[in-house]
Amino acid sequence: QIDVEGFDGDVMLGAGDSVLKRVEYLEFEYNWMGSWENQHLYDMIDMLDQKDFTCYWAGNEKLWRITGCWMQYFDVHLWSNVACVNRSRVPRLAYKMEDVFQKTLKATDVELDKEEVDESLHEILSTDAAKMSLHYLPKK
Repeated sequence: QIDVEGFDGDVMLGAGDSVLKRVEYLEFEYNWMGSWENQHLYDMIDMLDQKDFTCYWAGNEKLWRITGCWMQYFDVHLWSNVACVNRSRVPRLAYKMEDVFQKTLKATDVELDKEEVDESLHEILSTDAAKMSLHYLPKK
């Protein structure tokens, strides 16, 4: 687990192949602090994918896959946890995490079926992270 108050990306970049190839599970925070101000989550997810990691947004007993499911607004710098599993080193854990993701999707589909969905909540306002953060972050 990496928790270095905004410098998580720096740790991953500095770890290099020799360290990351031995890592089975990796969890880090993504936010607007420290180096994250100028780094993009997409770049970290892409680097980790190339090293056989699959990454997910981590919630309470829920996972939402980021790897292979990238959406531009994921780069809005909000406080969140990202959990990554090394597909080649621990395939059983990778399977379990993907299973949790699939169950999360099914549970979300059921919840959406039970309520009327306001489609305007899902329209893309912008692909510009700065504009989106103005829209989504709490007003001060």
